[in-house]
Amino acid sequence: MQRFSLRGLWVACVCAMAVAVSTTPAVAQETVVKLDGSRVTGKLTEMNSLEISLERNRQATKIPVQEIDHIRFGDEPQRMNQVREQISGRQYEQAAKELAAISWEGLRPETVLDGLYYSARVKAELALMGVPGQSLTDAVTLLRRFQENGKNHFQFNRAMLLFGQLAFAADRLPLAIETFQGLTGVPDQNIGLQAYVELGQAQLLEKKYDAATQAFQRAVAFDLSDPLSLRAKQTARILGHVAAAGDGSIDGAVAAIQGIIANESPDDVFINALAYNALGRLQLQANQPRDAELAYLHTELLFAANPQAHPEALYHLIKIWSDSGKTDRATAAREKLKTRYGGSYWATKLAN
Repeated sequence: MQRFSLRGLWVACVCAMAVAVSTTPAVAQETVVKLDGSRVTGKLTEMNSLEISLERNRQATKIPVQEIDHIRFGDEPQRMNQVREQISGRQYEQAAKELAAISWEGLRPETVLDGLYYSARVKAELALMGVPGQSLTDAVTLLRRFQENGKNHFQFNRAMLLFGQLAFAADRLPLAIETFQGLTGVPDQNIGLQAYVELGQAQLLEKKYDAATQAFQRAVAFDLSDPLSLRAKQTARILGHVAAAGDGSIDGAVAAIQGIIANESPDDVFINALAYNALGRLQLQANQPRDAELAYLHTELLFAANPQAHPEALYHLIKIWSDSGKTDRATAAREKLKTRYGGSYWATKLAN
């Protein structure tokens, strides 16, 4: 099991309103790329975990962090834009090579911290995939460095969300729950929504069904309608049915999830994999291993491109096939889980 420590990492209460702190004066112009694709260019004058301020034509323009996709800092290495594109395209090994070739000497603290955050993200993704030489501990070490120096950086809450996800992957569910709870009240609604979804999932695995139900309900209530938020809210609806069933009758939850599947596009790998996994979880709970096997096989055979749901399906198929004497299939699934998702929660849980 990977070991994590909250001491020295939680350097600022993420629930509190951060006080604006002036950054090092910059001669170069920054370009803020917003989530809607628009861009704002100007001189960075202030930054904190809630908003940034740019000087444009001698006037201040404030931009909330929740509107920002990324910032192209004026002094950042040219490779950084390619790194962001590679991360967006899940080309993590290429991004790692680019980051390793970058020299950060002489750059402003804001720029260096931005690179540190992306380095932590890349290491985390590679570790979750089980890439040799990569570990969750390495990613956490980078996050600790970021958090010690970046409480007023616009990526601060994103870094804390990543930390919670890594604690989750290492099967440190109480620590993950504590971290996600701390993020549910931040003004950045995108982070708050994701934190509630992540919190509910951790609570669900700990069989805290009432708490998980409330977390998922709060996620659904967010007034956000961008594609990523709609996906997060649909995730909360699906898992909310699982939480609401608790240890009781599964009939209502199964019917609700089957209704969601019927109305979803068969091309939506993310939602379909999540929904079939939810069915499998309910059916295992009701001692229906054959039905659960069929549900998880949907994810394994049709929706394996979902890197979050696929390892969960493999984990349960290993158990089902081992119990039913299908040892060859269980062995093959075990090897796939270890080689593709060696640092995931499900691979960690299997090893323990």
